[in-house]
Amino acid sequence: MKTLIIVSAYNEEKSIYNVVSLIKFNIPWADILVINDGSISCNME
Repeated sequence: MKTLIIVSAYNEEKSIYNVVSLIKFNIPWADILVINDGSISCNME
């Protein structure tokens, strides 16, 4: 079975790295899809 974690990110440039890192640490077999939800910050970087 495959697992996909979907994370909606709105102006989360300061915390998105930690969120993704924690998901990968706790659920290493999961794929992660981060969706920019119309941010005006630098989430895409």
